[in-house]
Amino acid sequence: MIIVRSFILIVLAASLAALAAGCSGGNGGGSKKPSIRSFEASPATLPLSGGVVTLTWDVKHADALFLEPGPGLVTGTGATITVTGPTSFLLTARNSKGDDLAVATVSVAAPITVSGTVAQLSGSRMPNIPVFVHGHEPVLTADDGTFSVPGVSPPYDVSVVHPFSTTATSYLGLTVPNPNLLMLTNTAEFSATSIDGTLSPGFPSAVGVSNRVCSRIAGGGGLTLAADETTGNFSLTSLSWDGNSDTTASIAAFLYNAPDDGLPPTSFISYGSRTTPLENGNAPVVAQNITLAPISGITLAGTYSLPADFTFSSVNASIEFAPLAGCSFPFSSNDTGSFSLIAPSVPSTTARVDVSASSAGASIQATRRGLTATTTGIDLTLTEPPLLIVPVPNSNGVSLDTNFTWTPYPDGLFVLLVIGGAPGQPNFVVFTDQTHAKVPDLSVIGLGLPPDADYAWALLSLRPFVDLQELVTTGSILPPGDLYEQATPNARPFHTAP
Repeated sequence: MIIVRSFILIVLAASLAALAAGCSGGNGGGSKKPSIRSFEASPATLPLSGGVVTLTWDVKHADALFLEPGPGLVTGTGATITVTGPTSFLLTARNSKGDDLAVATVSVAAPITVSGTVAQLSGSRMPNIPVFVHGHEPVLTADDGTFSVPGVSPPYDVSVVHPFSTTATSYLGLTVPNPNLLMLTNTAEFSATSIDGTLSPGFPSAVGVSNRVCSRIAGGGGLTLAADETTGNFSLTSLSWDGNSDTTASIAAFLYNAPDDGLPPTSFISYGSRTTPLENGNAPVVAQNITLAPISGITLAGTYSLPADFTFSSVNASIEFAPLAGCSFPFSSNDTGSFSLIAPSVPSTTARVDVSASSAGASIQATRRGLTATTTGIDLTLTEPPLLIVPVPNSNGVSLDTNFTWTPYPDGLFVLLVIGGAPGQPNFVVFTDQTHAKVPDLSVIGLGLPPDADYAWALLSLRPFVDLQELVTTGSILPPGDLYEQATPNARPFHTAP
């Protein structure tokens, strides 16, 4: 009798424990009101055409779940829904104690008007340039380099092609309505000239004194050279700028002490500058003499570190009058892990330090810029460059379906370069913030990938950028801030499909 009563008590205790567990947990109902712990949609934003969304939820104590709009009664922890327009999904969890509600919203991009600009790296705006927003008719830039394409669904791809060039520059996955697009090709219409002049005083220069003459042209490039050490005469030849309009050239000259002409400055002696009008007509400009006045220098000191298997190439100081416009001085190739360089102190300019290294054809460079006074403790740590993956060297059958891929580069943007092996073949420059890209199909504007042709591909990597939207918003290939890096792995040959 005692054994039977003990057995009944054990069974009763187990039943009460099971009842308590059923009321306090699990997905079933009971004495608690249902609770939706999370309800999410992924992706939360779709392109204009819509797409497939995955809804997931975490719900407790519900006897039934209802999803609207959609299938109504649902089970499990998620559902996949096709969305064609902006939608707010309502999830209702229900039991005898009541309901709990949650909303997950999916937005669908509205068409935008893409109104942007096209310019070269020099900043010169480019008129009459075909702009092809993929899926839309090509348009031409206006005289001021602007363009506008309505009804565009972001994210969108856009390509620009110079009418005198066989190179297309493409940007993949843009969302901004006002991109500033850079062309990495030169215009076929340009003006050119030369500038001659004399530096004084300081010539003939003493032993251990070197000089630099640097030019930069508005809307064009620049040139750096040394004046004659005896006379101070200089001749800046083959200076060119875009188009057939008039422009100006800025010339800066420096005298500095150095153990040898090819070694970095140890101190600066004097500086002078002038601005010279340049007229369309390509006539040489003479007697552009520059008077030098005493200046001082600033010290730029710090350390650098390289990735494994990379060999130090050089470290040097430069002065910048504007981004991508400056004057560089001889570099040091002594690999000590540290540097101490002298740059000139010139009003309205900044100084920079560049450290470069290489390995098996790959090159990397780290830069600290924006320096205006003596600065110590500069740390330049060079990042391992991306590795090219596909296509492998000497691949055959490469086509528009081939996905060029590479390894990541922290906070990096990538410029895929696909270069033809023969004159007249199309070249493709593709900007992306992904680790893969395909050659865009530009046959609609006469730049298809030729069949059965020899090509090569390479990659220019830039960091740090938030994403590609940041580059086209600023309109500069230089990232914001004072520290930046670039890397170029070795190029790989390939052959296109027949």
